Amino acid sequence: MSNGSTFPQIYPVIVTRRRWFKGVTFSLDGAREETHDHLRDAGSYRQVLKAASICVARSLPFSFNMVVTARNRQEIEEMVELANKLGSHGVRFGHLMPTLNTALRKLDLSPEERREIEGKIWALQKNSPVPIGMASGYYTASPFFACGPLAMEEFNLDCTGNLTLCCQLSGISGPRPDTDLMGSLQEMSLVEACERFRQRVGIYLEDKRSRVSRGEFGELDYFPCWYCVKYLDKVQGLQQIPSHPWLHSERREAKSNDYIRAAGKDAS
Repeated sequence: MSNGSTFPQIYPVIVTRRRWFKGVTFSLDGAREETHDHLRDAGSYRQVLKAASICVARSLPFSFNMVVTARNRQEIEEMVELANKLGSHGVRFGHLMPTLNTALRKLDLSPEERREIEGKIWALQKNSPVPIGMASGYYTASPFFACGPLAMEEFNLDCTGNLTLCCQLSGISGPRPDTDLMGSLQEMSLVEACERFRQRVGIYLEDKRSRVSRGEFGELDYFPCWYCVKYLDKVQGLQQIPSHPWLHSERREAKSNDYIRAAGKDAS
């Protein structure tokens, strides 16, 4: 994943190794310049398009990744059209994980709005001129949906060499950072860090199976990334905004479950 800022400097190296190059994905969070630059920085939209134009000129495969927010949700179709016009090999959409910062910027979508957006993306997929995909985090019918890290297919390393369980909000830690942080490659070998990762994934999955069997798996937990960041206590900052749609939905669901349990006891 790249914002394209250094691509004009590094593409000559890529060209010399063209036979091994599989492609690059550029982050483009809006089909329109003003939208993307509002979410990123001024001038970053043209930066991405410049990188894409280099790929076209040099026959280097590229694709786009767009994080859907309340600010750009109306530009999904435009994004597919832009990707097609620019010669992209595809476009992938992903969800924005809510934090205090995204809440204050009014970027978060409610759970209901996410489901609506997902339906639109799946519909576009059927007749799109370019391949369309969705990053992990969309609503799934299975409580045991496994993203790349949980399927042991990939590892998440941050910019300082820390190996973490979750690729979401890797710069945010809960009251017990060790639940997410496996270790630093500055202090241990990759082999040791990966073994810790494997063990931690096993504990995570066993905890999830136990919660499901106890009936503690809620409707919002079918958004797998929401379940993960909640499990790792990475959403504590949202508590400062009690009216946040995700917290509101969690409380509403909890009250509904309490009512159902109470009704069951009365009936017995």
